Amino acid sequence: MINDLARRYRSARNDLFLIVTLTGLNILLAMAESNTSFLFSAFFPQVAVTWAQHGFLGMEGFACMAVYGLLPTAFVFLCALMAKKDPTWVWTATILFILDTLYLFGFIFAYGAPIADFILEIAFHVIILIPLIRGAIAGTKLNKMGENVEALAAQPAVNLPQHQYQFLYDKEFAKAHGTIKTGKLIALLIGFFAMFFIACLSVVPLMEIMSETAAIFIMLGLIAGVMVAFFILLEGMMPFTWAEKSIVYLDETGTLCYMRATTTTRLADMKVENAWQDRYEVTYTAPNGKRKKYVIPNAYPQLELWMDQRR
Repeated sequence: MINDLARRYRSARNDLFLIVTLTGLNILLAMAESNTSFLFSAFFPQVAVTWAQHGFLGMEGFACMAVYGLLPTAFVFLCALMAKKDPTWVWTATILFILDTLYLFGFIFAYGAPIADFILEIAFHVIILIPLIRGAIAGTKLNKMGENVEALAAQPAVNLPQHQYQFLYDKEFAKAHGTIKTGKLIALLIGFFAMFFIACLSVVPLMEIMSETAAIFIMLGLIAGVMVAFFILLEGMMPFTWAEKSIVYLDETGTLCYMRATTTTRLADMKVENAWQDRYEVTYTAPNGKRKKYVIPNAYPQLELWMDQRR
């Protein structure tokens, strides 16, 4: 059952990445005023870009394109990335796609367009929604299974099934060690959207000193740079995200395991490389035999003692 739920959840995440990719291609095609578009994508961003191009001029047009076309697509991409740690993000993306489907129907009826012209678009929206909803439900069930295991720990140092030993999360301990980074994450998100918006608007002054095509390519390069910088910074914060919902335990062989959302990492032959105030940087042997790096937030008092004994 667990394997089936995990498979559904991974499939939903993969679908989100595919949706973002094809939607991004449709946005580029719309900007090029092409009549071609890909199915298995969001409908609203493509319409928004076309509307911005023909309904507004100059800065207003690019502002509308950024806010209504590019930002929603970037946010769904963010949902797909964050879903690796928390199934709430799959639900968020699913709700957005439901709204996109409702907008598709509203567009058809508002403009009196023949339904036959949009039958494939409607069919693919339904095809997309089914695995997204199933994946979101599967992620919630997997998350609840993790919470149930965590609820077994009524006191520090308890024995779990199969002789497993769990290290409990302590909020005050985590706060004292700087492990809670919610404020920094919010600041990062605000900064990302601000820089994304500025990068989109940069095309306006650029068009005054160069051709429109060159200005658009530079704008896309700036957007790509902003996104790369954002994801590098975000990756550094991910180990600290939802540490209170993660489960750290020793399995029956005494190997440390870290369960975050729907993913459990077994840190075989673990070696502590660095110990900082807010985190431990360790290496372990992956199932394929290669050594990999892993970061564990310093939010578990008894784990700190256990780590110190192995340094």
